[in-house]
Amino acid sequence: MMRTALSISMALFLLISGLVILDNDNEVSAMGSPAITITIDQASQNVSVEPGNDGILVFTGMVEAVMPYSPDIQQLIVTLIPQAEDWPVSSPPTLVFNSTVSELPFEITVQVPVGTPHMKDDTSSGYQLEVSGRWNYSPGVTGGTLPTATAIINVDPYFGLVLGCNNPYISTERGEIATFELLVINEGNTNEVVRLEIDNDRELLSRDVDVILPESDIPVDPVAESIVKIDVETTLSTSLTDYRIEITAYSVSAEDYGGYAEPQRFTLTLDVERESDEPEPPVDDDDDTADDDIVDDDTTDDDDTGDDDIVDDDTTDDDDTTDDDVSSSATDSDNTVVIAILVIAVIIIILVAIAASFMMRRSRKRLLE
Repeated sequence: MMRTALSISMALFLLISGLVILDNDNEVSAMGSPAITITIDQASQNVSVEPGNDGILVFTGMVEAVMPYSPDIQQLIVTLIPQAEDWPVSSPPTLVFNSTVSELPFEITVQVPVGTPHMKDDTSSGYQLEVSGRWNYSPGVTGGTLPTATAIINVDPYFGLVLGCNNPYISTERGEIATFELLVINEGNTNEVVRLEIDNDRELLSRDVDVILPESDIPVDPVAESIVKIDVETTLSTSLTDYRIEITAYSVSAEDYGGYAEPQRFTLTLDVERESDEPEPPVDDDDDTADDDIVDDDTTDDDDTGDDDIVDDDTTDDDDTTDDDVSSSATDSDNTVVIAILVIAVIIIILVAIAASFMMRRSRKRLLE
């Protein structure tokens, strides 16, 4: 009994659902679907996503809607649904049509992220803005989907290269090959092709240092990096010193697109050392002996004695004369000071005597009076 009741209930539910769906389809068929057209004014737009730009685009358009006549339909509600990749996209407000309104404008803002690749993939150069949506009558639940309108978004290319190296200074024995790992970074949004050149290649070759670059240009994906191995070969004749390897990187892609990218320069340093089993340069003992002989010849005892005699003869008289002059000058200076003191003392005594005589005369004159 229980199973029979459940089966009957399920059958009634499916029957009612089918009747509702059939009734909705009959209602659309009875009323008719609206004729709706979405038109985007800009078929395509270009945007710059280079660092420092906002990458914002504004699309405008028009929605035309023709409603079938029915006394049960008062309004047609249209909801637009725009989409462009997974980027931020604004949704326009709901559009409401009626018997007197058949056209309404809309505006959509798309923000393309900074650094977006110039090409979406290898077969397509542009991205798409798609505008679709839904419609429904009011009052009621009758509705449907809108046809999709599209526009192209072209992302402008920009270029930028950076060179680096984790170990730009390498020491090696002469006659060996040293390998540098140069890091080439593509900071642009295009599939970059990089050409490397050695600025001082001729100078290095003349000094028995050979720099070996890759035979072809180096491809680097947008906003990515690539490691380039650079071999530097020396010979047994290479001098023991440091060698600067000056590298310049050029953007081939920028040339192909008619753009410009600043060439990037980087310097590697190779320190060439003596081989571990290479002997030190020989020392010539004969040369040292010859040098000693030259020193001995130049510094004989006779010369030393003669020089000493000359120095003694010259300095004895001069020193005596100088001492006498200094002593005489000191004596004259002392005598002058003594004489000056005596003169001052005599003058003071005379002035005191005159003053005393004057005072005595005044005293006598007063006594007489």
